[in-house]
Amino acid sequence: MTITQIILSVIGVILTTLIGWLVEKITKKIDSSIKNDKIKVLCNSALDLVERSVKQTYQTYVESLKNENLFDKLAQQKALENCKNLIVNDLQPDFKQYLLENKIAIEDWVVAQIEAKIYDLKK
Repeated sequence: MTITQIILSVIGVILTTLIGWLVEKITKKIDSSIKNDKIKVLCNSALDLVERSVKQTYQTYVESLKNENLFDKLAQQKALENCKNLIVNDLQPDFKQYLLENKIAIEDWVVAQIEAKIYDLKK
């Protein structure tokens, strides 16, 4: 074996290792990007669900009670519970799984989003 053959063999091993490493990095980047895109779509879908549910609860429950001056603290709690149930029942299973994997209580997240959406709609 000549020195040239040894050098070419070493370069071959180095290039093979480098290419394998690059392919692995690129694959992880693509997988991460796909996962992040999926999570983004799931989050946007969940937030749209929250907005629709808050508006629906207002339209079908809160507004009629307010018109009759019957919207008190108890009615407010019932509206929140009704809205929360609508959302929790309709959340996509993948989004629920995402919340659980990130140690976020589903009902806590839903209530926080309802309150934030009500705040936004009042402004």
